Amino acid sequence: MAEIINDSALEGVAGGASKKSNTYTVKAGDTLTSIAKANGTTWRLLFTLNEETIVSTAKRHGIEVKNYDDYANYIYAGEVLRLH
Repeated sequence: MAEIINDSALEGVAGGASKKSNTYTVKAGDTLTSIAKANGTTWRLLFTLNEETIVSTAKRHGIEVKNYDDYANYIYAGEVLRLH
């Protein structure tokens, strides 16, 4: 007879279920590139997923840039970013 195993029993087991968070809270010193590398994605995808949050927060801090993609350089501790 097969044993029934729930997802929580598989956490941390290679090939088993994993409950990765869909968000990340920015810490001091983080960059989109470092967050992306740690989560297996690219800074460009993170910027696209979080564009409204990143741009509006930067503008609240008085940041205005000529090249729109430069807003990706302005993330702040405490911001919550979507990872997927």
